[in-house]
Amino acid sequence: IYSFIGSDMDSGLLKQFAFFLNSDPDDLTLPSHVTFGWHNLSLAGKNAAWNFSPLVTSNTFWTLNLKKFQIVSHVNATDEILSLCVGENCRLIVDTGTSGIGVPYRYYENAIKILTEGKSCVGVTCVGVREADFPILIFTLDSSKSFPLLPSDYLLCSVFRECILRIQKSSGMDWVLGDAFISAYYTLFDVENRRVGFACNGPCVGGLWQGNPTYFELYSESSILKRAGFLFSMFAFAAIIAYLSLSIMFTCVSEEFDGNSRAEERKPLAKKFQT
Repeated sequence: IYSFIGSDMDSGLLKQFAFFLNSDPDDLTLPSHVTFGWHNLSLAGKNAAWNFSPLVTSNTFWTLNLKKFQIVSHVNATDEILSLCVGENCRLIVDTGTSGIGVPYRYYENAIKILTEGKSCVGVTCVGVREADFPILIFTLDSSKSFPLLPSDYLLCSVFRECILRIQKSSGMDWVLGDAFISAYYTLFDVENRRVGFACNGPCVGGLWQGNPTYFELYSESSILKRAGFLFSMFAFAAIIAYLSLSIMFTCVSEEFDGNSRAEERKPLAKKFQT
């Protein structure tokens, strides 16, 4: 894409491309899309503006400096639950081919431990949880602009209160901002000026500009019916097994009782013959 936009595009078009990812995949009125040579900033709101950060690599990944990564209880919190990359020369890659947020292996375990602390989780899968149970992630770039990522931005949850964190271990030393971040912030890749822009409609507050945050249903309506049918069949199977077990037990008890009764009836007859 970089070489295509840099050399082969119509000279009348801007040397840039922009990604809009709708947080609601069922919204057909404004589907996710990519534009080449132009962008539509009004998608992010009437007062939206770009927040640009310059690239730190040449013709490879779309790599930016990361000044700080934080985990906080709410957007305006003054106390940090976790703070990383301060003065550490961290870098992050903006990548549309990554579905979640990539965390370098040296930070991954600690970050996941904090995000899942006090919850019933195995790895990045949690049960019996809600959006409000999770903290907020904040990425501060070299522009000194902070970009919060809300729980509704980095979680995939089902109607059964099962949630999956869209957090994965990065294969290298760099952080990765994937679709979870790009969905929260309309993203512009500016080839000519070698920079990446994230749109905010006033203060940067994650994906709230797309409307009220909603859970993504991990199960479709048909899969919910299948799951309900499976649970019902399991219940029916257990009920049948219990019924058969009780029937066998009562049969055995009844036969034993009948045997004892016949034995008692034969005792007087035996005594009569003896006399």
